[in-house]
Formats: sequence, structure tokens, C-alpha cells
Amino acid sequence: GNALARIEAQIAFQGLFQRFPKLSLTRPATIAPRLRFREVSALHISKN
Repeated sequence: GNALARIEAQIAFQGLFQRFPKLSLTRPATIAPRLRFREVSALHISKN
């Protein structure tokens, strides 16, 4: 489960940045406070 989710996210982000190469983070990602799994609860981006 966890390894597959990591690979899926990597593939998704690679495709996103290939399609929109000027994307950038406007501030650091917000990580939800979880005990077992890390979860991005907010990701602020800009399409310059």
C-alpha cells in the first residue's frame, strides 16, 4: 500500500511538472499531524 502510493504520487507529479514546467510552490506544503502516515493537507502552487 504505502510503497505503491509513493510510486503513484511520483508518477503523477512528474507528469504534472512535464505538462506545466513553470509550476512552483508559493509556500511550504502543510503536513497533517498523523501518527502513522504523512499526509499533505495543503499544497499552494503558482503557475508562473
